[in-house]
Amino acid sequence: TAYSGHQLLYLTQGRAGLFILDLTGRLRRRLTPQALGLPPRSRLTGLSVPPGSQRFYALSYAEQKVAIVSRQPPWPVLASLDVSGCYSAAFFTESLAWCRHGRRLLITDWAGRAIRRLDVDTGRVVATLTGGDGDAVAFQSPYDVLTDQRGRLYIADVASRVIRLLDADGRRCLRVFEVGFDGDVGDGKIMEQRKSRAQTVGSDAGEAQIGNDSQAAGSPMCLDLWEGGASGRWDWLVVADSNGYQVRVHKVAKTDS
Repeated sequence: TAYSGHQLLYLTQGRAGLFILDLTGRLRRRLTPQALGLPPRSRLTGLSVPPGSQRFYALSYAEQKVAIVSRQPPWPVLASLDVSGCYSAAFFTESLAWCRHGRRLLITDWAGRAIRRLDVDTGRVVATLTGGDGDAVAFQSPYDVLTDQRGRLYIADVASRVIRLLDADGRRCLRVFEVGFDGDVGDGKIMEQRKSRAQTVGSDAGEAQIGNDSQAAGSPMCLDLWEGGASGRWDWLVVADSNGYQVRVHKVAKTDS
């Protein structure tokens, strides 16, 4: 996981810990799991660097803890949140995101088919989002989550092979982005069917693709959003899928409901 901010790049690399680099690629600081108040073999799986905040958040799902770290050198750990109340009995997650409306964190519960909204000071679950009633909108395996400037939620659902766009409350599904399909990307007919299907659900207005054209598309797993600013007409949704060969960039109109 990687985030940029304050002219720095923040990266997590599993059990190796968290790396803070400047824009030249020079390592400014490495924070091991122990430095973050975690057992030595802990694996960092989620990272959230809220815009304008003086702190960031690092998740270890196995330890069920979130470390709160200052964004000022030497990047001391300020506190730790116990997030064990976020998960089902069996869980797996790699996603942590900042909710732009209120002091909240978002965390995925894959096995519980839910997104948990947490109080950032206590780690207490204040809301559970399931996508809504019915198979068409309910989460199946929510893997990654992010929010845009309007507070809307993008959720990568691995089992459904779609990305869902929800309103800021997380209660209403606004759009469904179908990003998974069977067949080779290099097959023009498949691409034509896929683009037609995307237009039917009103998803992306265009896309660019990076990767191996001979590979079948997998499920959406990791998301990022390049926002066009207040005066721009478009945001760019970056999607990496589960087969590890493809990254897609979807152009999303800011006027989408």
